[in-house]
This record gives sequence, C-alpha cells and structure tokens, in this order.
Amino acid sequence: MSNFKGNLMATGIGSIPYIEVSTGCRFVRENFPDIPFWPQLPRRTFLENMYVQYSKQLPGVTFEGERMFIDTKRVPDELESFYQKFLEEKLDDFALDPGYAPGFYALLESKPDLGRLTAVKGQITGPISFGLQVTDEGRRAIIYDDTLKDVAIKNLTRIAQ
Repeated sequence: MSNFKGNLMATGIGSIPYIEVSTGCRFVRENFPDIPFWPQLPRRTFLENMYVQYSKQLPGVTFEGERMFIDTKRVPDELESFYQKFLEEKLDDFALDPGYAPGFYALLESKPDLGRLTAVKGQITGPISFGLQVTDEGRRAIIYDDTLKDVAIKNLTRIAQ
C-alpha cells in the first residue's frame, strides 16, 4: 500500500467489550465507516483471546478448561506435519478458525463493498508477545524453547499471510 493516505481517518485496536458478534460488527460499521477493523470479542469466549486465536495449528496445543498450553510430549509426533504444511505453503491450513475469530468472518460478510474502503484493518499478535504468553505444561514460556519459538514464528507468519 505505498499510495495509502489515511487522511486522519480513524480505526480501532481490535478487542471490543461485546459478546454478540452482530453487536460488535454494528459498532465497527457505525463508528469506523472508512477503515473498519476486525472486531475481536474476548468476553464472548476464551477462544477469542488474542493468543488462543492464533494457536490452533501449533503442535501439542492443549486446552484444559480456559487454560491453553503446549504439551511437549505430543510435539515430536506433530512437528513433521506442521513443518510440511508450512513448507508447502498450505495457507488454508493456517487460516483463522471461524470458531476462534467469528468477528473476522462477520466483518467480511457484512461489508460487501470492501473495495470502496480506504483500508480494512486486521491485527495479529507479535512473536515475542506470543512466545512469552503461551507456555508449556510446566508454565514455561515457549519463547525459551528453540523449537517451539521457531514453530510460533512460522505459525504467526502463515496466519498473517
């Protein structure tokens, strides 16, 4: 977007305090008509937590109630499949899951005129934040494990693509 000119038009940060997807999308459309953003609704469900949203493809990812962690005993068995998908650039395998990001899909569906907009904003957590917040079963941040750090960076890269 080398020719992008925002001209001081507003957009939002992402997370908004609504529970209903339709309410969140209406808020975005009404308040940010020129540069709408993907509404993330972490109060709606734990799956919309900004770290959980990008975790589904991770080898060893495990959920116990509202706790997410990497089960390092499962990682070796799932690692080859992850890297194969990454290397083959299977972007569909890294797509956001509608159950984890319904606001993303609702925004796309609610704006059939996306082409007329100056921009549409989405967001993804960075690899340092992600690596420090996502932990293994012993609550050790995955950024301190070279393999898991590499997986996290590659996972976030493909999701962003």
